[in-house]
Amino acid sequence: MRRDQLHEALSGGYIDNYAWDLLQKSMTMEVEVLDSGILSRYQITFEGVSRSTFEDEALSPWERLELTELFVERAPEESGTEEWEIRMNFWDLASLAIRCKAVSIDGEALR
Repeated sequence: MRRDQLHEALSGGYIDNYAWDLLQKSMTMEVEVLDSGILSRYQITFEGVSRSTFEDEALSPWERLELTELFVERAPEESGTEEWEIRMNFWDLASLAIRCKAVSIDGEALR
């Protein structure tokens, strides 16, 4: 998937499952997106995570996890650390910023 397709493909979906692997420094999320009656499922993997920051304005837990927005803040060629810088917003109340070496969608490297 191209980086310019990432926002449109995944924003507005629901995170069905996610896992952090601290030993491998990776995070994987399964995202379901319903668009015009068509349900699409994506698996997004962040590999070589060097930094993550979670900020949340909500005080209570959520029943579901909506991925309101997902966008590339910086690609490796634009970053001083040569890493991807990705930001995700949840319910417009919380955000997760991730800096990592590689991003893949359904096993295909983000380009």
